[in-house]
Amino acid sequence: NPSIDPFIGINFDYSNVVEVKPENKKLLRQDITQATGVPFDELGNADNPIILFIGRLVPQKGIDIIPQALRRILNRNPDVQCVVLGPGDRDNFGREISELEMLQRDFPGRAAVLVSKRFTVTDNGVVLGNKVYAADLCIIPSRFAPCELVPFYCYSYGTVPIVHRVGGLADNIQQFDLETGE
Repeated sequence: NPSIDPFIGINFDYSNVVEVKPENKKLLRQDITQATGVPFDELGNADNPIILFIGRLVPQKGIDIIPQALRRILNRNPDVQCVVLGPGDRDNFGREISELEMLQRDFPGRAAVLVSKRFTVTDNGVVLGNKVYAADLCIIPSRFAPCELVPFYCYSYGTVPIVHRVGGLADNIQQFDLETGE
C-alpha cells in the first residue's frame, strides 16, 4: 500500500500520485546511482520514462528476450531508461545474465542491471524496496505464468504493466487500445 509503505520514498494515494510519482522517480534514480556506481542520469528531464523488469532471471520470465527487446527500445528512444532487477543463477543462465549486463555497459546512465540475491535489496546493501515501482512501465514477458504478483504491485503503485498474454497474466490484465480508449 503506497500510502503507508516505508520503502517507497514519499507515500502517496490516488489523490496525489501525479505530484508524488516524479519525486519518487528522482529517489529511484539516486538509489540506482548508488547501487551501480554509475550516474543514472535524468537525461535533462525528470519525466523521461523508466522501464522496469523485476523478477527471477530465468527463461520462464523471458530473460532470453529481454536484452534484445530493451536494446532496441534504448537504441530507438534516447530519452528512455531501464532497470532490470532480480536474482539470477549465473551457473545455469550466465550467458543470458551477461547479455543483460552488457546493456548497462553499452548504455551507461540509461540502463541499470542489478543481479542480486534478493529482489529489492542489492548485493551492496542498497534498499530499493517498492521504490522500483516509481518506474513508468513494467515489462512482464513471462513464457507461462499460472499467477504473477508483479502486475498487482504495478496497479497499486501506478506503474503500467506490459505483459505477455499467458496464463494468469491473460486473466488479470486488460488490453487497452490507445486509439479507441477501450
